[in-house]
Amino acid sequence: MIKLFSKSILFNGLNFTKSISSTSVRYISNNVPPTSESPKILEYKRNRDQVINAHNEKFRFSIINLTKAANISKTKHNLSISDAQLLGKLMSGVSMCASFLSDEERISAQIISDINPTHIYAEAIHVGEVRGFLINGDTPRLETPDQVINRKGIFQFSKILYGQLKPIQSVVAVEDKDLTITKEFQHYFDQSEQIPSFIQLETKLKSNSSNNNNIVINDEIQQVGQEQQQIQEEEQQQQQQQQRQQQQQQQQQQILNSNNDMIDNDQLEFNGGILVQTLPSTTEEDFNQLKTNIEKYSLADLFLKEKKSIREILSIVTNNDPSVEVISTIFVDFYCRCTLKTFKDKILTLGISEIKHLEEHNHNELKCIYCNRYHYLKDTDFKEMINYLEQEKEQKLKVLKEMEQEQQKQVHNNNNGKINDETKKE
Repeated sequence: MIKLFSKSILFNGLNFTKSISSTSVRYISNNVPPTSESPKILEYKRNRDQVINAHNEKFRFSIINLTKAANISKTKHNLSISDAQLLGKLMSGVSMCASFLSDEERISAQIISDINPTHIYAEAIHVGEVRGFLINGDTPRLETPDQVINRKGIFQFSKILYGQLKPIQSVVAVEDKDLTITKEFQHYFDQSEQIPSFIQLETKLKSNSSNNNNIVINDEIQQVGQEQQQIQEEEQQQQQQQQRQQQQQQQQQQILNSNNDMIDNDQLEFNGGILVQTLPSTTEEDFNQLKTNIEKYSLADLFLKEKKSIREILSIVTNNDPSVEVISTIFVDFYCRCTLKTFKDKILTLGISEIKHLEEHNHNELKCIYCNRYHYLKDTDFKEMINYLEQEKEQKLKVLKEMEQEQQKQVHNNNNGKINDETKKE
């Protein structure tokens, strides 16, 4: 693992710390008040997927906007809007937990159960990378009038930390039929986390309905005339668009046939949340008071309706507490590090016979479960892997032969030594 190093740079009037590794670049802003910037830049920064880390003498906070990453995951995995909400919340949760770590330490969480979705997985690292997937089973269990289906599953939470040989894992039961992700995270924190924690995750759908249905009385005649003109234009265009619509319907039907759930074109307008953990000096009363105050607000409404940034939202839910200090702001992206080389390294563990079998049957298509990206093996890739394993096998045989020869030599020398000793005694 290549360790990150930091370098301070100036970007748009803000001081940033640039974390650099061999595979990723992320910007972590220091707690410096912003200078005068154009409205476009301010709006871009407000809407940018990011996680903010802050603390005071009683709590540490993590608050996130992960809307774009949630929509990207929806597109990559062809998810329904309800499934996209679940995966988006899970990615928000692990990203906030990872913000408390350092460098490329990793947090992962997954829900495995017997009711759709049967498997939801998300993982994130501190430097601002998150990825995940959601799987629905082929034969879901269905409710009947006489029987109510209860979910039987687990919520598994893992930490991969520097200095630890193995991941630190915790598992709690999941029994409720309807998943909210907030409830599952909170249940894990209550049962397994030693630090008292509170999490609130939210999503909001983007509305596609038109807001232009109000008719002004004074302009009623004019508007009706415009509507009639629009109807005539639509009738004229129907014949030209008929063929195009049929093609689109066929394409949509193909998508529906290839997925268990109907895939829609809805998008998430907001996906984010807030995580609070107590510090040793915090009383239970202080913690309950803060939770009550956070629950009074809708993060989505503050972000969408009042156009607040997540930094401003943090100030609002903490009653503008001046002791709350922002430690870092990390840009977050849906990012997967899968490459053809990583797939080849894993295929090598199958052995020569299995690789030859894959080549003979033309099984050259590889699909990443995290990002749905396809990689393809060429003939040269198969030859390279087979040659590598054959050379490795020859090298091992050579080493074993040298070890056997060395052992035989030692045995021969020991026997000669014993004969010489007996001769001397005689």
